[in-house]
Amino acid sequence: MAVAWTAVLTACALCCAVAATLAWRRPERGAARTYALGSGGATLWCAAGAGLSTATDLRTVAALRLLATAGALAVAAGAYWLARTGDAPHRRPGPLDLAVLVLPPLLVLPALAANPWHQLLYTDSPGAAGSPDRWADGPLYPAVVAALGVPAGLSLVHLARGLVRSPAVYRPHLRTLLVCALAVTAGVVVSLGRTTADQHVDLVPLALAAASLVAVRGMLRREMLAVLPLVRTQVLEDLPDALLVTDARGTVVDLNASGRRLLERLAAPGAAPDPEGALGRPLADVAPFLPPLSTTTAAVGAQVSPMPGLHLDVRVSTIRTRRGVVAGRAVLLRDVSEVVERRLAAESTSRRLADEAVRDPLTGLLNRRGLHAAAAALPPGAPLAVVIVDVDHFKAVNDTHGHDAGDAVLLVLSAVLADAAVEHLPDGACASRLGGEEFALLLPGLDAPAATAVAERVLAGVRAASAQSPLTAAVIRVTASAGVAAAVGRPASSLMRDADAALYTAKRAGRDRVVLSGDGAVDGAVAGAVA
Repeated sequence: MAVAWTAVLTACALCCAVAATLAWRRPERGAARTYALGSGGATLWCAAGAGLSTATDLRTVAALRLLATAGALAVAAGAYWLARTGDAPHRRPGPLDLAVLVLPPLLVLPALAANPWHQLLYTDSPGAAGSPDRWADGPLYPAVVAALGVPAGLSLVHLARGLVRSPAVYRPHLRTLLVCALAVTAGVVVSLGRTTADQHVDLVPLALAAASLVAVRGMLRREMLAVLPLVRTQVLEDLPDALLVTDARGTVVDLNASGRRLLERLAAPGAAPDPEGALGRPLADVAPFLPPLSTTTAAVGAQVSPMPGLHLDVRVSTIRTRRGVVAGRAVLLRDVSEVVERRLAAESTSRRLADEAVRDPLTGLLNRRGLHAAAAALPPGAPLAVVIVDVDHFKAVNDTHGHDAGDAVLLVLSAVLADAAVEHLPDGACASRLGGEEFALLLPGLDAPAATAVAERVLAGVRAASAQSPLTAAVIRVTASAGVAAAVGRPASSLMRDADAALYTAKRAGRDRVVLSGDGAVDGAVAGAVA
């Protein structure tokens, strides 16, 4: 009988070893390694049980019993941690987890190693191999049962809760784990029911072998240790790019370390970062900056900027089962901020240089090139007016107060011109400095009287304004003259020549006045009536 039971226990150990080996070779590192260690403990438990079935020497019995208990503790700890991480693969053990995982072996194994001297856990007596009276439970044996039962019971609770609350993609994995845990629990219950104070019965190895066969089936059918089907085999946890994985409904079921760091970076100011809280939530809530994921396209690329200075290249891959059914999507987010910022800086520099090429560096108004470009952009055949303004006696200002004072006068005139052009900006109006003290206004849509009125307001603004000499702090007041030309369908260059001729007519007529091309000088009364 002892030989037959030894063979049965050896077969159980082989089943557990196969499951441990298969799990260890899985590409999913976290849960697979945990299961492999727990299944390794089951192998040790069964193997030690096979040895106990034939051992007669009390020291050998004590050593094998220590190994069996160590294996049982490994099974309990592995089951507990698998249950805790079943729906959260990246969970880190908290204080309670560490107490459940560490305290039982720390308390039980030293006490069991010293049992030959204190006989508190087991009471030994010599007997024949396979004899049921070789040992009996000691007064502290319930403590061993509790050390194994607490983590095992908690694992059942966590597995059941995870099976109810977790996204669908986790459920095959959790369901297989729960079946294994229930099989072992049944073996424990039956063993405890048949164990008496004088006879210790251990049928758990049979339950462990059955659970191993269930686990092997689950692994081969990718129902267990495949929380992320087709994904964990393609990427590594330390991938520098952020990876978020969703199920077919768009619920986030996993993210790698870079993904967690990205979500921590994007957390609202003052809010506690909780990247693990993204699991089980819709991707649209976790990453609202992402474009809608295509339901038909296998790979979609886009670029998003969820916050200033952060630019992400988005790649979406559809995950399909062997039958072609959409199982989920893998969203790869690559930080391209450095490249994008360099490109934006280059574009900004290009725009700035292009703008500088058409603007006067002193006044900020368009230069002659900018004016011609603005005129070329106007629709042909529309009414157009040109006003050319020149500061009176500007050389005297430079000679008397210096060129810095002259620049101050030009800035005053440019501000007046810019104000005059503001109300006509929707029509394409602009102010420019042609060179020296000569300025121009381009006024689309205005006829001669309206343009003359604008010119008069400009001259009135110049009279009312003043500049201050940077050297002497003297207040400088100047006047200006203006020439106006307006027509329908004529090019701006032709009107500028006419306005320039009218300007010189105004200069010859005494300055500080407006002259309309073709009409001679316009005195203040006429200009006021036109305005």
